[in-house]
Amino acid sequence: QHTLQTDASDRLMQFANSPLPHALPAWLTLSRDDAAMLSAMITGDRSYLGSALRTPFERTGSFHLLVVSGLHLGIFAAFVFGLGRRLRVDRLPLTALTFLSSFAYALLTGFGQPVQRAFAMLALYLIGRLLYRDRGRLNSLGFAALCLLVLDPHALFDAGLQMTLLTVVAVAGIAIPVMDRTSAPFLTASRFINAVGMDTAFEPRLAQFRVTLRLLGEHLEQRVSRRPRRTRYAQNALAHAIHWSLLFFDLCLVSATIELAMALPMAVYFHRVTASGLLVNILIVPALGLLLPAALLTMAALLISPHFAWLPAAATAGMLHVVLVIVRVCSAWHMSVGSGRRHSLDRKSTRLNSSH
Repeated sequence: QHTLQTDASDRLMQFANSPLPHALPAWLTLSRDDAAMLSAMITGDRSYLGSALRTPFERTGSFHLLVVSGLHLGIFAAFVFGLGRRLRVDRLPLTALTFLSSFAYALLTGFGQPVQRAFAMLALYLIGRLLYRDRGRLNSLGFAALCLLVLDPHALFDAGLQMTLLTVVAVAGIAIPVMDRTSAPFLTASRFINAVGMDTAFEPRLAQFRVTLRLLGEHLEQRVSRRPRRTRYAQNALAHAIHWSLLFFDLCLVSATIELAMALPMAVYFHRVTASGLLVNILIVPALGLLLPAALLTMAALLISPHFAWLPAAATAGMLHVVLVIVRVCSAWHMSVGSGRRHSLDRKSTRLNSSH
């Protein structure tokens, strides 16, 4: 495992130091510091990660982005699963492919405790989906926690396990039920807005919501242009705006729920609550969903030849630099409530993120 991590990190660092065959702006070019962050993010190798690179992430409570954890494994599994569905892979081969590739990625990253916990829950989800069983979120969490405690009873007192379980409980037990009762029905109703025949499949308030969107779209279309159009651009644009606004609401709700749930354990265990953590995570966690697959594609291309890696590397560099701008801006004005000794707390926060 260590050899694979080192080899992957070395390839990435060598690529960052080598000249590219195409002249690209600095914004789309991976520097040595960028490669060090990507190495930590993809393989879990933080040997190239200096204190100057770590400090902005530690101050804003976003160091978990540079630590391979359950979030990274979940994004990787979702990427493989989604790609397989796009390619119309059958259910059984797709489940096996997602399971095996996720296990291989977990081994590559060192198979630490956070990844072990995430992989156990992922395996339960895939098995339940394969058997057509109802996937109770909290039941799966409880069973996974029970299995982990059977293997290691002392893990009950581990701060990393407690905070991992608390995070999942906050999402599965609070955020998702709230979304199911607020935004989720309207999110579904905002799709295929021009399919009038689908209105009858929704309850009255959602059917009225669809009718209202179409009427507003027609009114907007008339104000924009007096000439009739065969395609209703205004209706589609309005429906897409509503759809993405609801997705942003869901993101804010999940991030706020996690931050509020983690505030007390952070104060108890590490005497620190980061005020800018909510804003940073709302902005950069969705970016991680795009950045991590792009970085993995870059790494896969490097295994073939560096000449094939410059295009995915450019996309990776662009997204990474956006994340860095957000983190550094928030780090500049961040405020934390603590009990002194900032440097000691930063080291404790790093250890927390490594186990979370």
